[in-house]
Amino acid sequence: MTVKNILIVEDDRTKYLRIRGVVAGLAGKKVDIARAPDAASALNMMRDAAYDLLILDLLLPVRAGDTPKKDSGLDIARKIQRDRIFNTPANVIALTGYENIKDEQVAAFHEWGWLLVQYSMAGGEWVGALENTVNRIFRTDRTPHQTQHMSDAVIITAVRSIEFEALRRTAPAIERIQGTDEKNVYWKATLKSATSRQVICTSAQEMGMPMSAALAMKCTMLYRPRLLCMCGIAAGTGGGFGDILVATKSWDYGSGKIHTSLDDNESIFRPRPSYHRAASDLAALFGEFEKDEEKKLIEFWDEWRGDKPTSPPRIRRGPLASGASVIASAEFMQKLASRDDRIIGVEMEAYGLFAAADIAPEPSPKVVVMKSVCDFGDTNKDDKYQDYAAESSARCLLDFLDFYFSAS
Repeated sequence: MTVKNILIVEDDRTKYLRIRGVVAGLAGKKVDIARAPDAASALNMMRDAAYDLLILDLLLPVRAGDTPKKDSGLDIARKIQRDRIFNTPANVIALTGYENIKDEQVAAFHEWGWLLVQYSMAGGEWVGALENTVNRIFRTDRTPHQTQHMSDAVIITAVRSIEFEALRRTAPAIERIQGTDEKNVYWKATLKSATSRQVICTSAQEMGMPMSAALAMKCTMLYRPRLLCMCGIAAGTGGGFGDILVATKSWDYGSGKIHTSLDDNESIFRPRPSYHRAASDLAALFGEFEKDEEKKLIEFWDEWRGDKPTSPPRIRRGPLASGASVIASAEFMQKLASRDDRIIGVEMEAYGLFAAADIAPEPSPKVVVMKSVCDFGDTNKDDKYQDYAAESSARCLLDFLDFYFSAS
């Protein structure tokens, strides 16, 4: 029988022990019960772990030592219902010993599909509701990882020798995860500020959309991340070397139809692209993030001792085209730009990540792709700035994850 994880949010120890006794007393049920004595602790715990059942007192202190407030429990419920950074339990029971609080808040909980029950030390309705809920959880026998995020972010790179090594050098701390998968190596990275976040890093065995899509789906199933990310190098359609390209949408430039011209019997390619877009709520965050990040990129450019361009990188947001070929043709780059004059760059993997995320089981991840310009896809293409671009994109992505999770 699967062990079920239960979180009891209750500041009153006597009441907590009474509730715990009801749950622990159910015959044959294996439960792991955790306690949060205040709202801040509860939110932190649901950010970092998944629970099958939340038992929520409504009159709580916001933090340890604060005076309990009647809206603290309701605020917790709103946040876990609204914000995807939390592992929202599939089952929630709210308890209060105050009839006036119940009357004021019961409609909100019912709207979310959750129970709010009057509590009494003598027992009563709440005991039956709790027993029935726990029994139902065991009948369905679904573990938390099937319906909740298990990690905060997965970062995938396509070129192990350049892109992944840049990520390893840049991460404040990174260690190999042992024994996960015989076909891929996974690493756990630590962020500078949001140090408690679980960030998984890995690299594809070869470049291209098929491999990136397959690995992205595999990582999504293994780690259930909130964010599915990629950093690395790309060809730019303008701007300067080292510019950070943030994908707002992605398309496969090879998608379309090849037919024969009736005039000269020549083969003609007619593009029929389909687009995958970044989550709309990320757009505002990208704009806020880049205000301070460009200052950090100037510092990075100034400190870089290898080959680097004559000016520091900038952040550019827009469509990113993916394809199966390495491009060294200015004419071809111009043709791609003519299909979408807002295109900011061309690379070989991003579309695979977006496609994998779009068809992944819920809760599906949001996609963040940040690549840096190492060339412009013309006959001057070389590897002079590849190390510089790989490291600048890795730094920018890690900074964004810090910003994203710290802001959350």
